[in-house]
Amino acid sequence: CAKLIALIYPSIILIPMSLSSNYLDAFYEVARQKNFSLAAKKLHITQSALSQRVMNLEQEIGSTLFIQD
Repeated sequence: CAKLIALIYPSIILIPMSLSSNYLDAFYEVARQKNFSLAAKKLHITQSALSQRVMNLEQEIGSTLFIQD
């Protein structure tokens, strides 16, 4: 299960415009499903690939997006 950490409006302004749509799709689907395994299935990728995309997005924006239980 994943819990979304609320993003504060000013931090959204700082997100680079060159973010990969794969990273954003991964973030969106995990937030929507609230579960990495289900999100990976929905995106037709492995859970490992999904986790990597989320980690890459977190590194690019310099913020933690999810806390995994």
